[in-house]
Amino acid sequence: MIDITNCNKIIVDTIGKTEKIIEWYQQNKDWLDTEEFRIPIPSALVELPEEDIKFYYEQEGVFVRLHLYMGGVYVCNYRYDPKTQEIENIVFPAGLSKEKRKVARMVLAADRTPYKEALKFHSLMCFATHYRNCIETTEQKEKRISHKHRKILRRSGGATPLITTYRIDSRPVPADGTKRHYTKPTEQVSVRGFYRTTKTGKRVWVRPFTKYNGNSGNNKTYKV
Repeated sequence: MIDITNCNKIIVDTIGKTEKIIEWYQQNKDWLDTEEFRIPIPSALVELPEEDIKFYYEQEGVFVRLHLYMGGVYVCNYRYDPKTQEIENIVFPAGLSKEKRKVARMVLAADRTPYKEALKFHSLMCFATHYRNCIETTEQKEKRISHKHRKILRRSGGATPLITTYRIDSRPVPADGTKRHYTKPTEQVSVRGFYRTTKTGKRVWVRPFTKYNGNSGNNKTYKV
């Protein structure tokens, strides 16, 4: 049995986001399927809170094993082939009776749940390969105006109100005049692929990569 409490996690918190990722994959399927299928995070638990579904995936050579949970209950696991996008070898919990196993097979076949979750997995991995995922704490913070700037505004009769939204981390805001120090990130950062123009004017493609390895032994949570 997989310990899903101690593993990497990918959270897609709304059905709308899941649908958009699948739609993005299907719209770009022709060229995405010509590329090598990559799994940026080798194994993780994918959580879909609005659907009350979770599935844990792990690589098995060229295949992927998906472990399906519905309503917090372990349902089954099965093998997925990213190349053919077919599933096979569905395995139910050992304690499930023959009769209940037969009913479970019929329900899953009618709803095509294993195929649907495999499509979500495939689309999510393609999306993660080509797009950067940012994990950060966000909050709104009022823009600070220095004493000198305030006097200038008073003399000029004020200024048009400006609303600024900042995306900041959880570290304390330094006092005025404090020199800013660089702190190397402790978490791994995934950078999506991009085009870079060389000095000679040539446009080259830089493949997606990761930097700031940090403590790679720690499990991470990725929120889409």
